[in-house]
Amino acid sequence: MLRLALGTLRTRIAGFAGAFLAVLLAAVLVTGAGVLMESALRAHTPVERLDGTDFAVAASRHLERTPAMGKAKDGETLTEDAPKETARIPAELAARVAAVPGVRAAVADRTVPVVLPDGSTVEAHGWDSAQLAPYRLTAGQAPAAGQAVLDEATAARLGAAPGGTVQLGTPAGARTVTVSGIAGAPAPAGAKSAVFLPADQTAALSAVPDRADFVGVVLAPGADRDAVRRALDGIVRDAGPQFGDPARPQPELQVLSGGSLGRLEAPAVTGMQDATTAVAGTFGGFAAIAAIFVVAGTFGFSVTRRTREIGLLRAVGATPGQIRRMVSAEALLVALAAAGIGTPLGYLFARVLKALFGHAGALPPGFALHDGWIPAVVGIGAAVLTTQVAALAAAFRAAKVKPTEVFGATPGKRRIVVPVLRWLLGLAGIGGGIALLIVSLHLSGDAGASSSVGIVFTFMFGVAMLGRPIARLGVALVGRLTTLFGGAPAQLARANGASDPARISAVATPIALTVAFICTVLFLNTTVATETVAQSKARTTAEFVVDGADRTGLGADAVARIAGLPGVASASGTVATTVLDGSPSEATVADARGVGPETARVLDLGVRSGDLAQLTGDGTVAVGKLRADGMGKDVGDRVRLWLGDGTPVSLRIVAVYDHGFGFGDFLLPRDVALRHSTVGAYDKVYVSTAPGADKAAVARALAAEGHVLDRAAYLGEVRHDADRDAWASALLLGVIGLFTAIGVVNTMVMATGQRGREFAVLRLSGTTRRQAFAMLRHELAVVAAIGIGLGTAIAWVTLGAFSHGITGTWAPDLPVGRYLAVAGGALAITYAASVLSARTVLRDDPVAAIGARE
Repeated sequence: MLRLALGTLRTRIAGFAGAFLAVLLAAVLVTGAGVLMESALRAHTPVERLDGTDFAVAASRHLERTPAMGKAKDGETLTEDAPKETARIPAELAARVAAVPGVRAAVADRTVPVVLPDGSTVEAHGWDSAQLAPYRLTAGQAPAAGQAVLDEATAARLGAAPGGTVQLGTPAGARTVTVSGIAGAPAPAGAKSAVFLPADQTAALSAVPDRADFVGVVLAPGADRDAVRRALDGIVRDAGPQFGDPARPQPELQVLSGGSLGRLEAPAVTGMQDATTAVAGTFGGFAAIAAIFVVAGTFGFSVTRRTREIGLLRAVGATPGQIRRMVSAEALLVALAAAGIGTPLGYLFARVLKALFGHAGALPPGFALHDGWIPAVVGIGAAVLTTQVAALAAAFRAAKVKPTEVFGATPGKRRIVVPVLRWLLGLAGIGGGIALLIVSLHLSGDAGASSSVGIVFTFMFGVAMLGRPIARLGVALVGRLTTLFGGAPAQLARANGASDPARISAVATPIALTVAFICTVLFLNTTVATETVAQSKARTTAEFVVDGADRTGLGADAVARIAGLPGVASASGTVATTVLDGSPSEATVADARGVGPETARVLDLGVRSGDLAQLTGDGTVAVGKLRADGMGKDVGDRVRLWLGDGTPVSLRIVAVYDHGFGFGDFLLPRDVALRHSTVGAYDKVYVSTAPGADKAAVARALAAEGHVLDRAAYLGEVRHDADRDAWASALLLGVIGLFTAIGVVNTMVMATGQRGREFAVLRLSGTTRRQAFAMLRHELAVVAAIGIGLGTAIAWVTLGAFSHGITGTWAPDLPVGRYLAVAGGALAITYAASVLSARTVLRDDPVAAIGARE
């Protein structure tokens, strides 16, 4: 059978070229996405500052079961979402660790961000943490109160020397310190800038002075590492849960060593790596779905057009099973040849994806690609599996045609019955989309928005399965309109489409899928951006915003200083943080903000019920309306959450508010948010001025505290950030849209190029080339109307449900200019590919073409 397959491939190279190109591009896309995904999974933060550290006692990054919860039941799991803030552990553990035989030093390490005089932000640590690298003094002495030690590179950059002074921006405000010494460390620790303060001063600057980020352990020479490790495991086990209610999941203490110490050095980078893995996985999933649709459609179409050839084989004695095996062998050879070229190109394509992801800010610093063998296997396997399924499905239909049905008929002008299985699968897809739509409209918040995203895929699947009956219906409706003003060419185009719905479906379906996918991806982000800007505008009543997010944050004393400036009526700082909301198995990360009682003077949060003045103490929370509706909660009810560092809490709702989009679904008392956030400082301070105040003078005074924006500039920055995020996502997923567009072009060329005998019959019957082109243009109008209309409808339903989830109303944002660009692009590639291909076909001598092999 392989010999026969090779023979058909040799004699039908042009016929298989389109399928070959589709499989090749799919292999490139899937392999490139696989390389990015594997690289994200393998990425880890290098150990630099802790290069001299043997062990560390720290909290885990995920929620874990506690002993009080007992053993997990069968199938019971915990959420994979990790708390976003640093889970600090009791600093007193350092004393217990230090008492272990063989331990030379146990350091309660704290990281405090500080801003240097040159504007750069570096990490400050207690001087006792210097030995974890190890840093050693090369000049001067250890720091005392009011002093600091700088690393050699930082001192050289600032021109600082022992005895001099430098000003440091800290979470507690600006501090002028005396440089007591200069320290150096071997690579790789010496490559990072560092500032060392007295240990007690670092603790005082920390958001939670009695807790540390981790306890670093340095062993004495000749110590028994295994014995020390067992002792540390015992300390961790005896310490038990350290984050509140022991009967609820929470981070657990663990002992780290080797490469795992890297995550302690840069928790923000580690968080970005997790986000990169999620983004790469999403991209890879979309890429695989797009590849399956395009390859299956293209290969299935190529087999369907060979019905006459297959009928001839049946006439000379070939059985349906032999036909299927021949087509399967052809598909295998095409897939292996295409994947053999596409897979290596996929590794090069991964470099392009890395550049795009990096430009969008979705990759952590120093992200490197890992060229493993797994993506190649996945790419080849996907190519082979998809082509086999598509080819066998088409061959199963073609092999059932009786030989007598194909002779004397023009290719494609035979009645092809849609198999019952395709009807069932298609109706299941359409029904599933309708069900998801209903469910999403009955949900709100993230639950409604998340469920709506599946609508596009279920409808796309249904359209792909029911392409032929949909095409037949579309020709009947749209074709009737074209005949009203198109004359004889339009009538002929309508007749052609009605007699060959398979060809119309093969072209219209990929157009519909392309338009649906691109519009959904593009306008999901614009919908989010528009709602973010709208609610920010409604929420922000302050005249000025002081932004400290790009520095170390703004300390409590900064807010006090701002409130005391002449012309300032009110100032309120907010703390950006997160919470985990949901059941232990399905909890997801949600944005939250720490606010104070004076926040209502500078922000209009649209409180619907309750009172933000009651947002005090450790047991209260305010919830956004959509989130509250999704949870079925109201004022007075209690909600069980995990704070940003994984601490489980049960909080009483004191207010429900409207304007939380782009700000936070939950509002916490500011002191609570400060204690459970990594930075432990305000990210922004909102400022209202007194009547008649000199706003220019106020702005100049505020500039000493941070980056100052008036209300218009602040809203402009919100719009810029929202648009940037939207275009970043569109740029990345636009790669998949480009792939599907190439699939459309490929199918158009195949569909038009295989109509040589049909055009020859028309030419010999007296039709001119101009009339043939006129007929083709009307056909393309019908195809484009069906494809673009279906794609637009699918996208509109998906976007409407998504909008309902995030805003409570059916108001998707579809910028007319961008939509017309997508629809116009689909129309342009449809016309260009078909007309150019038709020009080539119509150049042939009709007498020679009508007798040519199919």
